[in-house]
Amino acid sequence: MKTVAALQQENDLLRQALAAEKEKNTVLSEQIQHLLRQRFAPSSEKTPPNQLGLFNEAEAIEAEDNELTPEETTTEVKSHTRTRKPRVSIPDSLPREDIIYDLPEQKKTCPHDG
Repeated sequence: MKTVAALQQENDLLRQALAAEKEKNTVLSEQIQHLLRQRFAPSSEKTPPNQLGLFNEAEAIEAEDNELTPEETTTEVKSHTRTRKPRVSIPDSLPREDIIYDLPEQKKTCPHDG
């Protein structure tokens, strides 16, 4: 029969082994989640909203320059209308012939719903 000290020592070893396995399980779960996100996440590059203001120094400098010189520059653009190309038709000088294909009366009605 094992003594209390031996059982306590075995219990501590088992707890340490369990803690190590839990940590390993956590790391593997995180790796799986990362790989799943990498594989199945949308592939477009979207920036998170908290990162939109990281590199706005140039805009800030430009805004300061605009405040110092409030000149408005406008450019007028001449508007245009879209023109369609004319439809190419058959010249009137070519002979035309109408061919009418007629079906027998039996085939003029649908066999499924009449």
